[in-house]
Amino acid sequence: MIKNYLKKTIIYKALVWYRVLRAKFILKHISVFSKEIKGITSDYGYSIQEEYRTLMQVINIEYCIKHIKENSITGSFVETGTWTGGASSYALLSMMRNGVVRTYWGFDSFEGMPNPTSEDGDHGKSWIGNDNTIVNNADREECYQFLLNTGYKKDKINLIKGWFQDTISVHKESIGDIAILRLDGDFYESTKVVMEFLYPQVVKGGVVIIDDYGHFEGCRKAIKEYASDQTILYSDDGVRYFIKQ
Repeated sequence: MIKNYLKKTIIYKALVWYRVLRAKFILKHISVFSKEIKGITSDYGYSIQEEYRTLMQVINIEYCIKHIKENSITGSFVETGTWTGGASSYALLSMMRNGVVRTYWGFDSFEGMPNPTSEDGDHGKSWIGNDNTIVNNADREECYQFLLNTGYKKDKINLIKGWFQDTISVHKESIGDIAILRLDGDFYESTKVVMEFLYPQVVKGGVVIIDDYGHFEGCRKAIKEYASDQTILYSDDGVRYFIKQ
């Protein structure tokens, strides 16, 4: 409740404004998407209204969306672990701006995090603390409204509530081909189940983004088990991605 109150304060809004201004400065000086700075930073500003993410995280999404457009890669955009909808909202805004309107599928428990297992090591256990229902807990309806407010077509947005092991297998046939699969499940089991059911549906030339590869050993292990033949590329401290060969 306190956190939601702080998001409505002038101080928080000023912080978002500062981060957008800083993003403009960075993009201008590193000459990345220099002709689209206004659109990208505007979309970035919207995406961080609920939770902060680094500029490089959204630049990674931007690059991947441009990749599927330029290479005529078919399929949906899927994110497993939407939380409050920050990364997904940027993806929707970017797809509209780039003229790449695809069906969107988002999955989240909206009940917090699953319990870590032995595969996640001591870091996973210490990070989650004593109550896994508190960390990364979000409200499904608030997330859905945040996505709708981007202006993306309502009939293209599918936001599924439930634990991955209960929902992904049910919807995999409806999802069909996947152009971009973005994993943000943190732990081994919540990464493994996505790779097991959805990775085979990522088309050749499609992109897999792993938000937690650099931070959680269980996540890395699951990716290596299913994609050991792929070239993992660096995006930022936590995020890695690869183009499926």
